[in-house]
Amino acid sequence: MHAVKVLIQSTVHSTDKLETKLFEEAIYLTTINLDAFQHSSELSQFIIEQLNVEQPTYYNGYGEIVAWQVAKIIDIYPCDEHLKLPYEMFEIYSRFLEMPAKTTVEDVIERYYQEYIWQKS
Repeated sequence: MHAVKVLIQSTVHSTDKLETKLFEEAIYLTTINLDAFQHSSELSQFIIEQLNVEQPTYYNGYGEIVAWQVAKIIDIYPCDEHLKLPYEMFEIYSRFLEMPAKTTVEDVIERYYQEYIWQKS
């Protein structure tokens, strides 16, 4: 079993000028055998595809379309294998980061994850 920490970015399809942008930091536990992947690029692509299926697209209170997509994998680490999960990818933690509208994924990484260097060892 592994824990996967990801940064998820919202996109609002709006004609108005937005003042803020939302990001979400989330941690998922997974029962998928991540050790079976040979290259970090394959592993990244697989995780992002799995998690993007779960990300909602909806209309907000202003009638604008809001979409969420995984922007970066922050970290992957092994954890206790004695847990039983109801799903293969199960979210256990989440926090929202409200940032100025012009903030990029790289800006969030620099501000909150200064030691970010994820790659499969």
